[in-house]
Amino acid sequence: MSKNINYMFMMKYVDTFFSKSSVINSDEIAQSFSEYLKELSDNDFIIKLIFTGYIPDTYESDSSKETLFTKLVEVMTAEWARRMGFNSEYVKQKASYQDVNIMIENKIIVCDSKSFRLGRSQAAPNVKDFLKLADISKWLDRYPKEQRLGGLVVYPCKHEWTKGSDAYQYCSTKSTPTIMLPYKYLAFLLYHSKSYNTNNLKKLWDFNRLFPDSLKNKSTNKSEYWKIIDKELISITNTSVDQLKTFLDCANKLIDNYIQINIFYLNNLIKTIKDEKKKQLDELDKELLEQMLLKLMIKEEAKSIEQSIININKFRFNGAEKKDAV
Repeated sequence: MSKNINYMFMMKYVDTFFSKSSVINSDEIAQSFSEYLKELSDNDFIIKLIFTGYIPDTYESDSSKETLFTKLVEVMTAEWARRMGFNSEYVKQKASYQDVNIMIENKIIVCDSKSFRLGRSQAAPNVKDFLKLADISKWLDRYPKEQRLGGLVVYPCKHEWTKGSDAYQYCSTKSTPTIMLPYKYLAFLLYHSKSYNTNNLKKLWDFNRLFPDSLKNKSTNKSEYWKIIDKELISITNTSVDQLKTFLDCANKLIDNYIQINIFYLNNLIKTIKDEKKKQLDELDKELLEQMLLKLMIKEEAKSIEQSIININKFRFNGAEKKDAV
């Protein structure tokens, strides 16, 4: 199933534009990417959606490449909603706005489409980086009260809490109904979309029924949350526990393949860097090379002493003593 999958398609799409110019129009690229996605079959799109949301670790933080990549992930989310039969758009204005608007029968869902690096130093994101209910509430407040359905946070599944988290409490709070779903769950909903009325997904935001009380116990709230969500999704989609499990197992294998390919790519990159540096060293004059090595050895040996001198000068002299010492 996975032999002919282009796992790096989004990174290649981004890199293509930067190979041509350092100045890009991200909105135009997002539009062209949206048109490209519309040409894909549902099955092809579903596969790509399963492993979306992972920012390449070679992109510098807050770089133009990272910004464009995350925008294209938002376009993926909007395209998912369109294929589900909903009105959707990714929001170009970013300051204090949601990433994607989704309309189900004139009810608005404000969506935060998350992307994370595989190589980030934490297994799961800080909750404050994952979800702020105050932001969801502020985004919803821009619409008439009778039109608001709730919030939606979509994210790559490898970035989730091991046992429990405040995130599950926040996503079971009735004051601002907000659902969290990994991209593989969106793929499941689309995969079975022909067998149910997709408008029934509105039931996910019936928090009075699903979450009469918020899930505050962090030792159990993860399992409690997914037990409720999985049961509701199975009911809405007219599927079974086995069908959901089978799909998620296949999705997890695809994601693991994606991770292995990324590790292979990064290892090859390291090898390329080593080979380039070795070639550069081979071309250097021997005397110059010895001088460079000597400087490096001295710097490494003396750096702690030099830092001590810096700290002494910075913290241990007052103004008068410094002047007298000079």
